[in-house]
Formats: sequence, structure tokens, C-alpha cells
Amino acid sequence: MSSTPNTGAQGACEPRFAAVRRVFEEHLASGREVGAAVAVVIDGDPVVDLWGGWADQAASVPWDRDTMVNVYSTTKGVTAICARSEEHTSELQSPCNLVCRLLLEKK
Repeated sequence: MSSTPNTGAQGACEPRFAAVRRVFEEHLASGREVGAAVAVVIDGDPVVDLWGGWADQAASVPWDRDTMVNVYSTTKGVTAICARSEEHTSELQSPCNLVCRLLLEKK
């Protein structure tokens, strides 16, 4: 048995999402991604949960299911969608007002 860790795609993927697995594997194999993970949940059911590659640039730590990563700029798209959906109402005066209203509703 080899002592080299398996750095290809690992995890579960429903057959109807085989294309997601294929593209994920291609990105890992091509070197476009050093390491990555992708998860898709539909109606509360996980349908894709894949990970692979390396957790560091030196390729010394294999990416595993629980590898922690920094996440940047993920809320910009969601904020834009919310602002766009509120644009047609008289309630939106500025993006700051929308964010404040949504935060206050959570309290």
C-alpha cells in the first residue's frame, strides 16, 4: 500500500450530479485548484459533498472533509440579489437601510 495520501476527489455525490464530480476532479487534476471542497444541499438533503487536493501550497497537508478555509466576498452576491428584489418597493432608500432593516428583523 502506498504511503501517499489520496488527493483526488473524495466524498459523496448523487449520480444526477456526476457532472459536478467530473468538473471538480478535472480542476484538481489540472492544477487549477490546489485543494477545494464543494457541497450542495437541496431541500435540506446533501446531494454533493466532495473534497480533495492539498490544504497548503507546499502540498504537504492533504485536504480532508473538515479542512478550514478563509471565505472572502461571499455576501456581496446575496446582498445584490436582496437589494435588487427590494428595488421595486418604496422601502429601499439605500443598501444600508436594507441591511439595517434585515438585521433588525432578526432580533
